[in-house]
Amino acid sequence: MRFNARHLLLLVILLWEVGYIHGQTMTGATTSTVKLGWTAPPACTSTNPCSYIPFRLQGTCPATVIGSVGWLQLPQTGLQTGSTLDSPSGGQTYSYVVKTVQGAAQSDPSNCVSVVVPLAPSPAGGLNVAIQ
Repeated sequence: MRFNARHLLLLVILLWEVGYIHGQTMTGATTSTVKLGWTAPPACTSTNPCSYIPFRLQGTCPATVIGSVGWLQLPQTGLQTGSTLDSPSGGQTYSYVVKTVQGAAQSDPSNCVSVVVPLAPSPAGGLNVAIQ
């Protein structure tokens, strides 16, 4: 069987109807909120407070975080803050690490965690109305 433009058009219509094209290609990625949380190291106290610098990487965690490239520094947190929010684009995998800052000293990165940020759901289709 040979495929022609009519077959391609029917395939596009079918994909549109089941939501594949509309949900991912036509509406595109939106942002979602990612909440990062961590535990303060024992040296961070009320008399020796710490702040934190989160970093984001598009993709999964590298085998070795130290020395890897592509990390985006996010805004530094306030003192003694154990969480922060990030709003990356949907439809991607992101990895995060956090560095502790105490005075002028900065720690090595924390353990790395990855998350898949979903796309916004496709809009409902086939809406109809009837007068009864």
